[in-house]
Amino acid sequence: MAQSKLGTHQERTILLWPWSIPGHKKASLKGVLWSRKYSSFYLMISWTLVALFGFASNRDCDTSWQLSLLCDQAIWLIKLKTEPLTFMQSLITSAWIHNGLEHLLFVTFFGVILIVQSFEAHYGTRRTVLIFFASHTLIGITYALIFNIGLTWWPDSTFIGYGFERNWMGGSVGFFALIGAFSVLHQKGWILFITAAAFELINHFVLGTSIHISMIHLLCLLYGILFSRWNPLPPKNID
Repeated sequence: MAQSKLGTHQERTILLWPWSIPGHKKASLKGVLWSRKYSSFYLMISWTLVALFGFASNRDCDTSWQLSLLCDQAIWLIKLKTEPLTFMQSLITSAWIHNGLEHLLFVTFFGVILIVQSFEAHYGTRRTVLIFFASHTLIGITYALIFNIGLTWWPDSTFIGYGFERNWMGGSVGFFALIGAFSVLHQKGWILFITAAAFELINHFVLGTSIHISMIHLLCLLYGILFSRWNPLPPKNID
């Protein structure tokens, strides 16, 4: 039975090698790919977009048609008010594009290969996609509402202005939400949560990363926790 193969939920290793599945030291290539359909698809699409169009830019959208095309797929906070349908579309398309090699490698290795594929192997593709893109949608709308309302009340604020002078993209929102979900669903998930929270604090206070980015990632951790407490998911059975 699946129960005897897997042991209890608490006994499972939280982070898995990409070539293994829960309850087994290793699996066939077909088994690995089937258990990580979304993770494989995400990496394929993200790297293909870079190969075809290059990297996107957070500000330069006019130098080439490629940059213009990619900029149109990114999130612009002002579009919640000026072009709401385009804004809603960007909540999905922005997850697949990246603004540089460092950004792409961060999402690929720390995000997908470490976190996303492990979560997908434990809890399934549908659950992974749901949390990943629900976080993009809810965090994107929340942030856009805060900043558009803030612009009305504090039009001269540098903090508010920074949110509008650039676009937002990448898959880090989704995998930070999955870390938050892990902290509820897995006995060892709190280790990932503390590590991710500490990483963002160091990123901002030591390395000087924008407070906007750190706030987004910390909100995603919180979202993943709230979502998983509201909708707890048992580990999927693997026969």
